[in-house]
Amino acid sequence: MRLVVPSLKWKEQHENYMGEWGSVRMAPSSMDLSGFHTYEEYLTALDARAKGQFPSVESSHYFLINNNNRILGMVDIRHELNEF
Repeated sequence: MRLVVPSLKWKEQHENYMGEWGSVRMAPSSMDLSGFHTYEEYLTALDARAKGQFPSVESSHYFLINNNNRILGMVDIRHELNEF
């Protein structure tokens, strides 16, 4: 298994993964695609979060990928905490 950064390569699997969650709250919420018109828009927002340009904390985002190149999970690593 390995961690990979979200990219267009993973779009279809990411969307399918979200579909499996259904209407329950996505965890981590930064990986939730709702509210974005396109996957590219989502990736831009994720990049802003990674650079600390989002109204939260700087964080890194990864998919956990198995040996069959399937998304098994997602993680949002916060580099530090702030008042938010």
